[in-house]
Amino acid sequence: MSVYKREGEETYSYDFWRYSIRYSGNTGETSKREAERAEKKLKDSIPRAAKLKAKTASKTKMTFGEACARYFMEVSQFHAAPDTALADFALLENRVGKHKDISEISSNDIALVIAKRRGDLAKGTKRLVTNGTVNKSVTKRLSAILNRATNVWEIPTKRIKWGDHLLPETQERIRELSMSEEAELFAQIRYDYQPIAYFLLRMGCRRNEAIHLAWRDIDWGNRELKVTGKGNKTRYLPMPEDVYKLLYNLPRADLDHVFTYVVQRGRYKGELRPITPEGFKTQFTRDKGKTDIADFKMHDLRHTAATRIMRAKGNLKLVQRILGHSNIETTTRYAHVVKNDILDGFEATSPTKSPTENIIQKINDKIQEVK
Repeated sequence: MSVYKREGEETYSYDFWRYSIRYSGNTGETSKREAERAEKKLKDSIPRAAKLKAKTASKTKMTFGEACARYFMEVSQFHAAPDTALADFALLENRVGKHKDISEISSNDIALVIAKRRGDLAKGTKRLVTNGTVNKSVTKRLSAILNRATNVWEIPTKRIKWGDHLLPETQERIRELSMSEEAELFAQIRYDYQPIAYFLLRMGCRRNEAIHLAWRDIDWGNRELKVTGKGNKTRYLPMPEDVYKLLYNLPRADLDHVFTYVVQRGRYKGELRPITPEGFKTQFTRDKGKTDIADFKMHDLRHTAATRIMRAKGNLKLVQRILGHSNIETTTRYAHVVKNDILDGFEATSPTKSPTENIIQKINDKIQEVK
């Protein structure tokens, strides 16, 4: 078994390979035996999908459990966080019914699953999950599976108005790190996690894009790197001088992962291991907690990069390409930067700085006189 405890954590994590895919995450278990059982359950859930193609190729009916497994085999395993998809599918199988025929899943069934999910607590907290989490883990997962069943597997399903089930989400706020906050944050981030944090701050990449960056993705001659983002879409970004030097000087202990951390204790103390999503999240949260910086999350490193570029260039299309947004509307959230700069420009040329500083008062006086 490959379960182990990360430094400073109470629960066991897992890290293993299956069919050339790496799976890592936290079991949520404090007992090694229970953690091993959880890992085995996860491992056992993966091979089922490998047997489904022949089994379901000529079927006109399919259970929801079979649909989840086949969708994982054909789609989700190639995404950046396959373990998250497996966790979502396990939850849905439990609440929809693993053996329920997908052709019988109704709008009412979906509404009930959503209602139940809204009552769940966010992992490791005492607060309810957000509407965004419900949309991603339930509505969008179910929509993707049932639509593929109808359009690709040619298995009939009920007509669902998915828009009626999407919950309203709070628009993502843009939190930019100030220069003083940046200095304070990096003074606390553990040294072996500083390179990946700096990379996110400078390049505006998503966490998983950085974690899965491999040495083969870097073209040193052209000073360019290939980033694989959501939906397995790739984009190419030129490296500024500071990022080029940062990456060039990193130890190359793992050909498949640019960013690694140093094991701090135990049998493998001193060894370099690839940084994992959960490990990075835990370490970043711990280090940020040592600062006085309020209302700041790891993803805000990406927001900071985008905001600074937008302020410097004032070009939404440029920011869109850097961030890898498919839709320009997603990028318009950064337009406030240009709006503020325009306002600053107007304020800088206000009447108080002009020979005609009294013109506004004179106009108002004339209007009142006419009245």
